[in-house]
Amino acid sequence: MARRRVPYVEQMHQSECGLCCLAMISAYYQKEVSLSRLRERADVGRDGTTLLQLKRIAESLGFDAKAYRIEHIDQLKQVSLPAILHWNQGHFVVLEKIDNNYARIVDPRFGRIKLSLKSFSEQFTGFLMTVDLTERLDVEKDQNVWLNSLVYVKSHKNLFVYVFLITLALQVLIVGMPLFMKHVIDEIMIPKNSSLSITVFISIISFLLAYMLITFARSRVLVRLHNALDYEMQTSFFSHLLKLPLPFFLLRSYGDMLFRMNSLATIRNQLSGTLITGILDGFMLFVLSGYMLFTSPLLAMVVFLLVSINILLVIFTKRYVAEINQQQVVATTEVQAVQTEMLYGIMGVKISGTEQQVYSQWLNKFKHLLQVYRRKENLNSYITTTSNGLQFMSPLIVLSIGVLLVTGKYSSMTIGELVSFQAIATLLFTTSSSLMNTINSYILTTTILKRTHDVLESPIEQNEGKLQVKVRGDIRLSHVSFSYSKYSPKVINDISLHIKLGQKIAIIGQSGSGKSTLAHLMIGLFTPTSGEIYYDNHETSDLDMQYVRKQMGIVPQDISLLNRSIYDNIVLHQDGVTMDEVVRVAKAANIHDEIMAMPMQYQTVLAEMGRNISGGQRQRIALARALLNNPTVLVLDEATSALDHISEARVDEYLSSINCTRIVIAHRLSTVMNSDTIIVLENGKVCDVGNHNQLLHTSNYYQYYYREMSS
Repeated sequence: MARRRVPYVEQMHQSECGLCCLAMISAYYQKEVSLSRLRERADVGRDGTTLLQLKRIAESLGFDAKAYRIEHIDQLKQVSLPAILHWNQGHFVVLEKIDNNYARIVDPRFGRIKLSLKSFSEQFTGFLMTVDLTERLDVEKDQNVWLNSLVYVKSHKNLFVYVFLITLALQVLIVGMPLFMKHVIDEIMIPKNSSLSITVFISIISFLLAYMLITFARSRVLVRLHNALDYEMQTSFFSHLLKLPLPFFLLRSYGDMLFRMNSLATIRNQLSGTLITGILDGFMLFVLSGYMLFTSPLLAMVVFLLVSINILLVIFTKRYVAEINQQQVVATTEVQAVQTEMLYGIMGVKISGTEQQVYSQWLNKFKHLLQVYRRKENLNSYITTTSNGLQFMSPLIVLSIGVLLVTGKYSSMTIGELVSFQAIATLLFTTSSSLMNTINSYILTTTILKRTHDVLESPIEQNEGKLQVKVRGDIRLSHVSFSYSKYSPKVINDISLHIKLGQKIAIIGQSGSGKSTLAHLMIGLFTPTSGEIYYDNHETSDLDMQYVRKQMGIVPQDISLLNRSIYDNIVLHQDGVTMDEVVRVAKAANIHDEIMAMPMQYQTVLAEMGRNISGGQRQRIALARALLNNPTVLVLDEATSALDHISEARVDEYLSSINCTRIVIAHRLSTVMNSDTIIVLENGKVCDVGNHNQLLHTSNYYQYYYREMSS
């Protein structure tokens, strides 16, 4: 089999690099496996995949996969390539080529990279997997991302037709100018027919007015089309984004998601302007070519040769343009990710005094972006210089040959035809260059479109047609297990619990034992891998969980406060909330007096994430928010860890007075001691259940926990 390049498949989140490598190798063998299908089959989740898990996935698709370890990189020269390599202790890449001087890999994150053997050996862990075809292979290609975008064209087809027709009229007008020049030269200037001078002048003014009118009309229609596309694309994207389940966001960085949202304008411009222009440019190439062949076949062939050189230049550089565009998108995303992380984590940066380290991290990413940008601009300059050189020389070449055809022994052209032909030839070069630029824009936009398509094709939470019931607060778990992927270990393992209406349940355990994951399962943010969760004897799979969560109060570990007033942060987008209700829950959370002591009181504007108030105040504002809708179930995940004992006691006293099922996750002894039931988790399993007095006699872990907390 002749050696081919491995097609690049970009990873959309940090844990799917292995799946992308598998998709690349299948595409190399021209047996493309849909990446979305791989996601459904593997469901890599938060933890990604190991090499052994990746082998199982490959075999389940019908590949013959072998995973093993080598001691020295020289052994790779005997390996059937391409192969999947374990890279940098937590990543997968595809090895495309290796020889005595360098290795070439395809990284799902950065694209195609050429490395020295020294750099390669420093990052290669020695583990690899070869993948070969079998007759059992079952393939399914991804749908072209542009086909999915045509829905926007269909929605506004009238505006697209208007833009198309107006642009066509504009191009016809532009083509008409050289033909008009031919007529003026041959019929008026050479015969010196001055009687038609007024007609020529009026015609020129008419051309000018028509050009201005058509250009103005096109601009107005384009503004309408841009607004219509902006509205539909932004609303459909943002609406779909809000309906996605929580795990989708846990696998993607803020910077990456912001880049995807900001990229919608690029896609809009491509659809509304560049796409239409490209179609018309292709049509105009045929029209102009037909005219030139009719006027002078010899000159036409010369022009076609020069244009073909320009087109071949773009075709041969297309691959490199696509790769460098991909690298620029990734590098830009990484810079934005560091900037976003810095802004969200500025408190930690200041506390730890790591400003210089953060700056160095950002600077390295930014320097890499500049290097990629420089390589891109250098490549563009080579292409542009060659293309512009051809365009500069082509009129001179056409003129030189045309002069011979006009003045030679066998004159076959008039002066007007030559001038017209040269203008048409120049227009042909401009049109072909415009078409090539459209193709390059198409390549860049395709890279961006894949990232936005990753959002739009992700399955949303399915709540339509499900039961909307009033939850009383009785929760039952039956043999519930959960893992972040089909191939990763269980984080929650076969848990069965019954939490009765109005009970206070405490969940304790070491860090990483699965406490927060269990809470996420109970409130429907995660879906159990197996087993069932019941609310008042209704399976959660039958319930509209968005409706259910509106009846619950949740205070997570990571409290999200907005850059808005305290009032807005407590209300949090809910309509019809009175000030009296806000004051009521603020008093219940023991934060009202402190708010009233602030100069702006409830209109005090918080910094993002509440960075300008204390941790205890953040927790109590979040608690007030959770109490606003009079929840029947309240989940508190380390919700009072930053409170002093007096504030915590007052909050607990209020919560005990309302008829509300409480699920408390805490390390503080005073928070859990008075619970009706305490659940001890260890490695995702329930190892002990009972109240405080019972566990002091029966649970070794609780006895240890009690001694540690008491001391």
